[in-house]
Amino acid sequence: MSKKSTKFKNLVDSKIEVINYHSGDSLTYLRESIARDACYTSANSIQYKSDQISENRESLRELRSIYSGQEVIHVKMSRLIYIIKEQQKELSELDDRHQADLEVYKKLVGKAWTQNAKSSNSKNKLAELNEIDALLEA
Repeated sequence: MSKKSTKFKNLVDSKIEVINYHSGDSLTYLRESIARDACYTSANSIQYKSDQISENRESLRELRSIYSGQEVIHVKMSRLIYIIKEQQKELSELDDRHQADLEVYKKLVGKAWTQNAKSSNSKNKLAELNEIDALLEA
């Protein structure tokens, strides 16, 4: 689905309409949070589906090497071919959804959404725990 298609514009408009159900100046943060959460969710869905496809491709590679040279294609390979094709269709839909979520976020917040890197809180927590231990020993 292209960004210029009517279907895409309708999807974006529908998402904005749902978010704007929460109206009022005091709920601006809530609306922005909903848009941000939608971006995170759709990005994670793409990653999850991509991982599934990669795993299935690897399984197909393994089966291909096991059954190479045989005249008949093994039923497991046929099944994986079907699954991967269907997952690729799903991935395309998930990408459309994510593009719509990005558009909604930009319209509501006024800037492009970017996925934050994984937090390094564990390092900070470890340093803080070391500091606590040092204070307890003193």
